[in-house]
Amino acid sequence: MRVLMIFALLLIFPFSAHAQYKDPVFELAAGDSLLHINATETRAVDQDLLIATLRIEVEDASNKKVQNDVNKGMKAALDLAKDYADVKTVTRGYNINQYDKNGSKPDRPRDMVWKGSQTVELKSKDADKLLELAGKIQSAGFLMDGLEYTLSPEVAAQAQDEMLEAALEKLQARAMRAAKALGKAEAELKEIDTQGNYVPMPKANFRGAQMEMMSMASDMEAPVASAGETTITMNVSAKALLR
Repeated sequence: MRVLMIFALLLIFPFSAHAQYKDPVFELAAGDSLLHINATETRAVDQDLLIATLRIEVEDASNKKVQNDVNKGMKAALDLAKDYADVKTVTRGYNINQYDKNGSKPDRPRDMVWKGSQTVELKSKDADKLLELAGKIQSAGFLMDGLEYTLSPEVAAQAQDEMLEAALEKLQARAMRAAKALGKAEAELKEIDTQGNYVPMPKANFRGAQMEMMSMASDMEAPVASAGETTITMNVSAKALLR
């Protein structure tokens, strides 16, 4: 009998605890209503930051020569960049490796060579200066790996702040409309969630599909890039207390 009583208590207590649970944010009084509501803001923002990535690549039977040529080429690129204070220059990805030019095929003799590469990344809001510098670095023997426009972090953050304000205004207006429809006088937003925002980084168009093949020409023109727009999407959801 005692065992049955304990078992009965174990069954009752979980349900009692559940019945007494209160939402930490909402303790609805008589006549209050809880509304789940969301809004989406989408905005096309002009891209303001241009990024170029250029690579020097060298092959030779001597690893010493490969490394020396890579170092020499990168030094030349950085020396050119010193005259462009508005262009941020960062070196990346130094790599030296050996490989068989004949692909290690059993019917062909091995032809081992060393290959070295290093990249330099240019960033600037002054597109003309960046493109001018990129052209000079290309003329010094670098290959153009990438050229793209995007949003600077500060412009993206400003746009998101403005979009959040607009979304909150929409949510408040919708909550008030719902409150009036239910014969209530107040609507207060709670538990606002801004997760799920999307800021893509699209590639920019650039002229010259054969940029790598042109990169060794001493009289080549600077690359050309055209800024576009980045579409930012912001999803905001909230709970509204209507009373």
